[in-house]
Amino acid sequence: MIKPYTFALILLYCTTFSYSHVFGQNNAADSLQLRQTTANMSALFVTSIGEQSRLYNGPAYVGYGFASKTNANFNDTTAFGIGAVRYDGMAYLNVPLRFDMYRDILVSRVSHGELAYCLVSEKVTSFDLFNHHFIMLGADSVGKDMDPGFYDDLYDKKIKVVARRTKFIQQISAIEQTFIRKNAYFLKKGNTWYSVNSQGKFLDALKDKEKELKQYLKDSKIKFGDSPEEAMIMLAAYYDHLTK
Repeated sequence: MIKPYTFALILLYCTTFSYSHVFGQNNAADSLQLRQTTANMSALFVTSIGEQSRLYNGPAYVGYGFASKTNANFNDTTAFGIGAVRYDGMAYLNVPLRFDMYRDILVSRVSHGELAYCLVSEKVTSFDLFNHHFIMLGADSVGKDMDPGFYDDLYDKKIKVVARRTKFIQQISAIEQTFIRKNAYFLKKGNTWYSVNSQGKFLDALKDKEKELKQYLKDSKIKFGDSPEEAMIMLAAYYDHLTK
């Protein structure tokens, strides 16, 4: 399949060649028409493809070779969502994106075609999809209990709270498999990361204000187990308020 920007370059070349061949021996007016047509084609290419061309440089995305009632993607969708990505030092808006949580890779497609490809993870700084902001944490940015990769950035002020969203494959029967979601939560205070997968661990990480935070939970009638992510965000914000 010819990539859209490759096609545009071919079309630009062919147009230039055709006009040169037909009008090469004609008058100045014909030469002016050639230059104007070439300039218009160049402008069209730069406007429609040029700024996005850095995105089209990843390997083809290969799906999974088994049937499943679920899928590997964030938000459990097989469709592409329209998101934004900071890639190779540049920000791109209105990009079709899918986040494969099993492989921990970001997937896009060429224009409105069917060809899906993987963005090079090392070049992705962050991306926004389905009202979530994901960041790339490299090996030099994670704690001892964390893997490098994409993290959902839940809260980022004086302290930081992130969620590691992954999926694994579970064998249902001899011929059936399914994808299972798994979330792990981490809090960064100072230069230290803490695993905070429970209310107790979350409060332990902020033990200098544990008493006040427990009272805040009680007064606000927040049940950590019912909505842990909402509780973490509210507790983190209140902790920052207490320590400002």
